[in-house]
Amino acid sequence: MTRVDVKNKNDVHPPAAHPRVERVDQRDVVLPSDTKKESSESVETKILEVFDPANKANLVKRFHAFVIDAILATGLAWIPSGGTWIAAAFMLLRDGCSLGILTSGSPGKKVMKLCLVRLDGKKPKLTDSLIRNWIFVPLMLGHTFSIVPLVGVFLSVIITALGILIVMAETAFVIADVEGRRLGDRFSGTLVTARKK
Repeated sequence: MTRVDVKNKNDVHPPAAHPRVERVDQRDVVLPSDTKKESSESVETKILEVFDPANKANLVKRFHAFVIDAILATGLAWIPSGGTWIAAAFMLLRDGCSLGILTSGSPGKKVMKLCLVRLDGKKPKLTDSLIRNWIFVPLMLGHTFSIVPLVGVFLSVIITALGILIVMAETAFVIADVEGRRLGDRFSGTLVTARKK
C-alpha cells in the first residue's frame, strides 16, 4: 500500500503579507510588498498606479516653486566668501534634506504644496537630490568661468547658454510627460506630485 503523507495543519504557509504602508511627508502611500527584486519598469508602473496622472503636479506651481528656490539661492549667493558655492549647494541638495521645511522637497515645493517622492516609496535622500539637480550646474555656475584669463568671458557665455538650453529641455519633458517627470527625475527615480489635501 502506498503511504500518503498528510501535512500538519500547522505547516500551512501563512497568507501573503498585506500591502505595506510607506510614509511620505506624513501622508500614507500604499505600495505592494514584494521581497523579490523588481525591474525599474515594474517599480515605475506600481508608483504610477498609486499617483494617478490626474494628481500630476501643476506646471505653473512647479515653475513658481523653482522661482522661490532661485530667489533663496540668490540671497545665499550674496554671502561674502563663498556665497555662490553655498547657493549652488542649496540648489543641488534642496530636495533631499530632512530638516523641517526641507523634508520631501524644497522650500518652494512646500510653499506650492508639492511633494517629491521616490519611486520605491522611500523619502528622498541628499544623493537623490544631487542626481536630480546636477543637470542645472552649468546654469548656476556658468558665470564663475569669467575669472579665467583670456577665454573666461567666452566660456562663461557658452556654459550659461548651455544651462539655459538644459532648462528649456527639462521644461519640455515636464510638459510632454504624462507624469511630469523631467530627465532629473528619471536619473534619480523620483516624481513630483501634488500634496493630498
